[in-house]
Parts: sequence; structure tokens; C-alpha cells
Amino acid sequence: MEAGQDLPLYLQQFEPYGGLVVNWRMFGSSGLVTRPAGGTLGNFWACAPAGDAQNTHVKTIANTKYTLRSGPDPHHFVYSGPIYAVNEQFQRVDGPRTDAPSFQHIALHHYALKSLEEFQQKINRGQAHGEIGKTLEFFDAVDASTTARCADALHFGGQFGALAPLPSSQARRAS
Repeated sequence: MEAGQDLPLYLQQFEPYGGLVVNWRMFGSSGLVTRPAGGTLGNFWACAPAGDAQNTHVKTIANTKYTLRSGPDPHHFVYSGPIYAVNEQFQRVDGPRTDAPSFQHIALHHYALKSLEEFQQKINRGQAHGEIGKTLEFFDAVDASTTARCADALHFGGQFGALAPLPSSQARRAS
């Protein structure tokens, strides 16, 4: 969405559907080892390229008028009758992934890692659902795939504190 665009107004066009499926935009550590001063939006800019398979994962803004229950995962829902969810292009989506990501109007920025320090704290906390949590191998795999520069949220970050400079080349921690 554009800066200043009203989310409830944007969602009105999707009211006849079961929900609006929003693709993730996967973000990495941006080379940060320790937790930076300031907020997430102003510090993390390294993301997976637009067409990366990680970005096909979704979250759904469900229309409770048509929602029967959540699906087998927290990313999609089961709807009444012939109702279904669509993406921002009004293409039908069944399940927790789209065939290809779409970010023309809306995206969910998924900060899966943050800094190495913050990710290690996440490992120590464990998963909410009790399963084995993420590993440093996961960190390395996601971080290595976040080779694009996504500055589209930085203007929001500036509203909450100082922005980190965008490095000319992405620094990586030593493995």
C-alpha cells in the first residue's frame, strides 16, 4: 500500500470474497549481528527477491462473514458455500501459498530473522506450538537468500526513529 493509504478503504473492494490473501516479503538480518538502536522498519532492508519461493507464503485478512474456521495452518481459512479468498489481483487462492508472489498494492513484511542476537533469543524461547524451533542453519539459509534491497518500508521506519543507512553492499556475518 502507498504511504497514507487507508487499509479499511482498500479492503472494501474485497468484501465479496472470503478474504484477501497477502504475500509475505521475507526479510533477513541485513548483516546486523547485534540488536540495532531504533525499530525494525528503519533497520532491516535486506529481503528475498520478489520472485523468490519464500514470498509465495501468505497471511489472510479473513472476512468473518464467510469464514467457517481456520485451515490446517494459521495462514488460510475455510469458507462457507462457494466463497473463496483472493490475492490483490483478485486471483483465487486455496491454501497457504500462491503460485507466484504479488506485491503491487499490499505485502506483509515478514521479519523472520532480525539481527543474529535477536534470532538466538528466539531460538532460546522456542516455538509457541511446542515443536522444535528454528536453527542457525535456518538463519543462514534465509539470510543468504535475502539479496534484494527493499527500502519501501523505510519511510514508515522514519516515523518511529532514526533510520539505518543503506549499505552499498550487504555485509554478512562470518559463518
